[in-house]
Amino acid sequence: MTAERSRHWLARPLAAALVLGGLAAGVSALPGDRELPIDIEADRNRGNLAANEIVYLGDVRITQGAMIIVGDEVRIYRTDTNEVRRMEAFGAEPARVSDRLQEDQPYTHLFGHEVIYDAEAGYITATGEARLQQGRNLVTAHYIRYDLETEEFESDRQAPDGSTGARVSMCLIPDSEDTEEELSPDAEAAQRPSSCEAIR
Repeated sequence: MTAERSRHWLARPLAAALVLGGLAAGVSALPGDRELPIDIEADRNRGNLAANEIVYLGDVRITQGAMIIVGDEVRIYRTDTNEVRRMEAFGAEPARVSDRLQEDQPYTHLFGHEVIYDAEAGYITATGEARLQQGRNLVTAHYIRYDLETEEFESDRQAPDGSTGARVSMCLIPDSEDTEEELSPDAEAAQRPSSCEAIR
């Protein structure tokens, strides 16, 4: 294993919280979330109903229960039964997917200039200033991939498309009960550090 490429089997709370409940039937974060409607807000959209493809543009925000997706652009690809099979979020800020598995656990946030959830292949990837954070635990890299079936997590300075960026950095720091406070997922994501140096 090199410093540039790492493979981790994370603690179950961090790994399980990455399962994006609202995006496909049968996969859910908090109990009952998959029965809730998907709310989508954007400045505009366009789509191809025959191909089951819809693109949302401009300050996009998607929510279903505890799950939140934000980005400058989000592309959603559905099945003929109206289930989401793939979601691609893009953002300069960057894009973000946030979710949590249980009420008493903090949100898990996955950031990247491109964040892709592929329900059919069973994985989530983030590329470009990719960042995975839960509480004060933080992983940064150019590319992050999480396999929903095996719970295998991988980060790399090179993405499959050949692009390269920051080397892998990982910080695991327990939260202090004295300093932990209840935040909205948006406020929590905004206040969390963007690098390991910021929390040392």
